[in-house]
Order: sequence, then C-alpha cells, then structure tokens
Amino acid sequence: MNMVFVCSAPQLLKKARFGRFHKIRAREGPFFFGTQKEQTMKTNAILLIDESEEFRSRLAASLEPRGFSVLQAMNMDGARDHMRTTSVSVAVVDGLLSGRDGLDLVAQLRSDYPDLQIVFVSHRISHLSAHERLAHSLGVALICYKPISAQELSLKICGLMEPAFWRDRPQPGEASKPAAGSWLGGARGPQLEAARREYEQSIPGNFQKIGQSLIDARHAGREWGELEQAHRIAHTLNGTAGSLGFSDVSAVAYAMENVLKEIVRMRRLTSSPPAWPSVGSDGPELEALESLWPGQTKADRERTVVADVLVVDDDPDFLATVAAMGKENLIRVYCAPSGAEALRIAQNHSLDMAIIDVYLLENDDAFDIARSLRSLDGLCELPIAFISADTSLENRIAAAHAGGSLFIKKPLSSADFAAVARRLAPLEIRDRARLLVVDDDPIFCTMVAGMLEGAGMQVQSLQDPKRILEVLTDYRPDLILLDVLMPDVSGFDVCRVMRSTEQWRDIPVIFLTAKTDKEILLQCFKAGGDDYLVKPTLREELLARINVRLERVRMFRERADRDALTGLPTRRPFIDMLRMRIEEGVRFDKPVSLCLIDLDHFKRVNDTYGHLSGDRVLSGFGHLLGSRFRSMDVRGRWGGEEFVVAFYGEDAQTARMIINRVLEEVREMTFTGDHGESFSITFSAGIASFPEAGRCFDEMFRRVDAKLYEAKEKGRNRIEV
Repeated sequence: MNMVFVCSAPQLLKKARFGRFHKIRAREGPFFFGTQKEQTMKTNAILLIDESEEFRSRLAASLEPRGFSVLQAMNMDGARDHMRTTSVSVAVVDGLLSGRDGLDLVAQLRSDYPDLQIVFVSHRISHLSAHERLAHSLGVALICYKPISAQELSLKICGLMEPAFWRDRPQPGEASKPAAGSWLGGARGPQLEAARREYEQSIPGNFQKIGQSLIDARHAGREWGELEQAHRIAHTLNGTAGSLGFSDVSAVAYAMENVLKEIVRMRRLTSSPPAWPSVGSDGPELEALESLWPGQTKADRERTVVADVLVVDDDPDFLATVAAMGKENLIRVYCAPSGAEALRIAQNHSLDMAIIDVYLLENDDAFDIARSLRSLDGLCELPIAFISADTSLENRIAAAHAGGSLFIKKPLSSADFAAVARRLAPLEIRDRARLLVVDDDPIFCTMVAGMLEGAGMQVQSLQDPKRILEVLTDYRPDLILLDVLMPDVSGFDVCRVMRSTEQWRDIPVIFLTAKTDKEILLQCFKAGGDDYLVKPTLREELLARINVRLERVRMFRERADRDALTGLPTRRPFIDMLRMRIEEGVRFDKPVSLCLIDLDHFKRVNDTYGHLSGDRVLSGFGHLLGSRFRSMDVRGRWGGEEFVVAFYGEDAQTARMIINRVLEEVREMTFTGDHGESFSITFSAGIASFPEAGRCFDEMFRRVDAKLYEAKEKGRNRIEV
C-alpha cells in the first residue's frame, strides 16, 4: 500500500525537521485520510489541567473562538471524569500541581491514553535532562515555559491540532458534502451545479495523480519533471477547489503544494538530486524531510536548520564538541575563539542566540563581549546564555546584568544544548489574521473564505451589513473585505460608520466592487476605504493586497507599544507584562522585584546643555536598559525621565545588586551638550519586591514610589530598598 505524508502547512517543515509526520494512507473510493481509529481520535476537544482557574479561563477564552471545545480540570480525578465521557485530542498539563509533580501526571495520562497528544507547561528549565525524558520516553508533543500568555499558548496548541477540515470529513465510500450555504447548498442554476458536480468527481483522481507522480519521480531515473508535475497539479487543485467552494480540498492541496514547492525549490539551488529513502513493501517511507538531502550544500542548510547559534569559547575541543552537537540537532553553530571573531561573525551572519563562556583568555571579558554584541544593529534583543563550571552567585549576577537569559553549567550534553537552543531561539509564532467578509452574496463569501482559509487566515462572513457593529464587537477582525453594492445599507455607509467610531476607525477596509468607473473608485476612498479590488477577484491579487495591509497594521501596533526615543515599552504594555509576572509569582511562590528609576536633576540637563542633549541622555539610557538583564525581565519608560524594570524570580536585595551595576556603568558614561560640552549623569532608584511590598501592581508601585522618594531625600545617586 502506497503512503502519502501530509502535515498542517504552517508547521510542516518544523515537524519534518524532528521526524514528526502524520501518515496518511490512500484507500479505494473517494479520497480519505487516516485509519478508522485515527478518525475516531481526531476531535476538537482540549483538556486543560491546571490549578489556576484564572489561567484556565484565559486560555479557554483564547481557544474557544478558534473552534475548539475546552474542558477544564484541577487534578487527575477531574481529568478522568472528562475523559470518560469525551474524546479528547490534546491535554494541557501544568508542571506543578498540589500533591504531585506534573511529570507523574503526564506518565499516567500516557499510560491510560496512549494516543493522546500532551502539552506540558513548565515553570522552570533548571533540569534540562527532564525535557529529553518528556520528548522521548513520555511522548510529550510540546513543552512550554511559564510565564506565557494565554494567546501565545493557544497558538502553540493550534500548531499541534489538525486543521478544522480534518473534522467531519467523509468516511470511506461517502461523497464529499459541502457545508450549508456553500456553492452546492445555494446553487444559482443548473449549469453551475453541473459544473461543480463534474469537478467534484475529478478531485480523487487529481490526488491520485499527485501520488503517482511522486512514485514515478522515484522510479523514472529520479526525474525532476515528475515532481514539478505533482506541484503543478497541487497548485491548480488548491486554486480551483477554493474558488468553487471546496475549502477543505483546497486546504489539503495547499499543504501538499507547499511541500512540493520546497522540494522543487531546493532542486533549483543544488545540482544534486535528492537521495530517495529505502523502499519497503508499502512504498517510500519519508521519515523526515531533511533526509531528502543528505549531502546538503550551504544554500540547502540555510533553509533546514532550527537555529543559528554563536558559541564563544577559547577551548577548541569544546567548540568542536558543540559543533558536533549542533549537527546532530539541526542547529548551525558558529564557533568563535575570541571576542573579535564573535563580533565579526555577528556582523556577517544572522544569529538567533549566543552562548558565551564566562572565563575566556585574559584579553577577553565575556560580559563585555555580550554587551558589544547587543550594541550591534539589529541585535539589541539577541538572546544570550552564559556557560561555566563556576555557578557562583557573583557570576550569575554579572551574567544577569550583562543580559544573560540562561546560565548553563559545564559539561554540556547534546540534549541540554538542543533544549537551550530551542528555548532561547524558538520559531516565530504569529497569530492567524482574522478577516471579516461583508457581502450579501453567500456564494461569493464562500469562495473568498476558501481562498483565505487556504492561506492560513481565519475568516468570518456577514451577509447582513446592518449587523456590522455587533459582529465587530464579538469578532474583532484585523481587516474587512466590504462589498460596495448591498441592499438597504451600502458598503460606503458601513465604512463611514466605522470611521466615525473611535473603537473601529483604524481597521483596514478593502472595498469589493464589480464596477470600474472612476466615480465608484473615488467614492471608495472618500468613504474611508484603504484599497479596492474589482470582481471577479484573482486569488494572488487578493492575498497580496491583504498581506500588505496586515503587515502595516502589525507595524503600527508595534510602534504604538514602543517609546520612539528609547525603544522601550510604554506604560500600558509594561503594566500588562508586569501583571503577568506577578500572577506567575503568586502561582509558583516566586518573588518579583520592581525598580523605579529617576534620572537625577534632568531638568538641569535640559536647561544647561539643551533639550537635544536631554533627548540623547534619555535615548542612551533607554538603550542601556534595553541591552542589559535577561529576556524574562521587563523594562519600560514610565514617563519623562522615569524608567521601570521588573525582575522575575529575584528578591529585592539581588535586584539592588543588579541595578547598582547599572548605576556604576551610568556614572562612567559621558554625554555631549549642544555646544560640545561634556557631562555625566546619575540616577536614583527605589526597589520593592512581591509579595512583601504587596500582592498586586498598585500596592507594589506605591511602595516603590515611596522608596524612590526616600532615595532623593537622602541625596540622590543611590538605590533604596
């Protein structure tokens, strides 16, 4: 029996690197996927096992709008009650539960439910060898680390789940049925219905052609023409099926198209054809995508590594060992025996993280190297880990001050190295864009939804424009596709209402119109539209216009959360992040220290040296804070000459030692006035720690503000706890 491997398109290459494929067998009759047991087990139910009701509620609120059914439990007994009555696809297990360790619960779940996918949420990474046990022995599908937002965790869970089209798919011998309101359900004439029925009958044959092309590519002297033919069929199937309303078929074809496109693209980069895996009785077993290219060229490796890691160490044996570990784990390692070589590599290569040995040769200081790396363009937020056999508190404090996110103890195992790399250099996860299609024609809405969902977007349709404000409140789209001519309320009227409402005035609107005269197009922009598209709509043009608008929205939102002068988060996002750290502190009995910093006599700087000099001071100090501390520590500009820093897991005294190093560094900085004068600055700071100073943000801030006032009263240029 021949086997075809299909995976969720956004996650396919990532899963392929770790050898995780979903095996899908071809059967007789209309195309169908998976065994009968696999079909039974694949549901949209997710079980959350966490003692924090607040965290469960937030995660459920993020998952349910994505179409998942969410069950909640505080312990194993509650989990069993749900599992007896509901077929659960994914269980999310917190690592710290009353009376037992989360790993024990994972082992119990794996024993009782061997097909269950498990997400383990850990609150610490001190025992990296445990991750190897989770991944291999217990079969955990995903490991996450707290603190983590509910939205980010829900996105990671969505990456594990099969897309929505896996649910309610046809059983063997059963015809594919469109959803209510789709092309068949709302057919507009016998010719259209006949055309759709004819195309529906051709779908199984197109999938079989793709499979046969893959088999022929292997047996026909490894000819690449067969692979290109398979890619063309998948591409055509994706576009045509989506346009005709077969969104489920389009999504499957989209996943296949992406895999084949990657194979064909790699062929154009290298003259050596892929080495096909050995053939068994059931056909080619594609254990992992990277096995197609055992002798990769440099261009190949650029696209198959998990992360690019810079390792700075003066021990050539250690560098050689780490390089071998990287090869095992699909991690590209750049070895630097000195600080100068590290900076040269950083200037010429894209890096995801750096690992620096604390003790280098006498002319190199590890912490200075870290600061120099962070000062390079584009690397101000480079994740950095320090490594040493000496794990003294002094080294750890110095590492935290230099911006180290992790402190690793030598010797380093291959499993630990892989865990560190994937912890500090995770693949980018971006939320699915939410689009709203407003058009009174349900057939057109279905067609557009098929195009957009096939591209990984979340789509909701609205045929009654009078409900626009209600839907905006419930759905909160990132972009709206709006038809111009609709009964009762025109698209122009809808757009004007949105632009006059503060809450919705910034949502991008792309008008859809069948008319091309200049007056209509001018009306689109006068009503407040951002762009327009002429019906009938080409898929490629539609996606291109949408992606441009979405990218601008993301850019504007990011800018709104960042202070332009210092590059630090502004007050609102800082408070949101700090409250998350405080919640984690409550949950896991960890301290959280808040530091409020005020630049001393800043008004005197403006009056004496000029306001431009004052801006240079604020910018320099902001960038200093941004390049220090760990990635889990939160920095922000509070307003004026005041700054804030929050340290998760550190008490007030440790935070004081870290901030005191910053104060010493600031005292040595020199600034230039508007007329060339040189001057220096100092700052005063107050520190308060959770839970001693209070159990909420307001209580902590009142305490830290009082400590800052005390530092000023005692003569400034000091830190009070």
